[in-house]
Amino acid sequence: MKLQSILVIAILAFGLTESFAVADDGLQGLADLDRSTVVSDHFLQLKGRNVDELKMEGEQAMHFGDMDRAMAALHKALELNPNNMDSRMMYTQAMESKLHGQSEPDPRLFNAVVKQWVYIYKKAEFQDQKVQAQGHLQSLTGSAPTKITPIQHYLTKVLLPEDAGKQVALDKRDKSQ
Repeated sequence: MKLQSILVIAILAFGLTESFAVADDGLQGLADLDRSTVVSDHFLQLKGRNVDELKMEGEQAMHFGDMDRAMAALHKALELNPNNMDSRMMYTQAMESKLHGQSEPDPRLFNAVVKQWVYIYKKAEFQDQKVQAQGHLQSLTGSAPTKITPIQHYLTKVLLPEDAGKQVALDKRDKSQ
């Protein structure tokens, strides 16, 4: 079963979906199968997952519009290697795509996306990653952090309140209200 799963993933990863037949498995004509299901169901079941495999799964899921699956795979990749900026950028892009697909954007998801792009902006070692993060922050919030702006000040300015229904607790020393 493991070899067959790897074969299906390899075929899909390299775009070789034209009428493949796998002996003794009953898989006739992979072009007829739901590729996202095949990749998702078989790929994440493999025991020896590594960051590159999880990134590939996340990228495939994003390609097929399954942002939840993409986020799950890329989150696992980040757990294995939190310093991998490519995984973090793909994860953040998947979250942002999910955010844009919502009719009423979730403030928690919005804040998580903004914080991830800020992290990439601050920690990326390559200038193109920083510029890309800055562009995403500009389009999401209407502004982007600068080198002289303290990050905490920027976040205070752009993050949304996550629970609009909850009233702010008054300071116990203020008994006049």
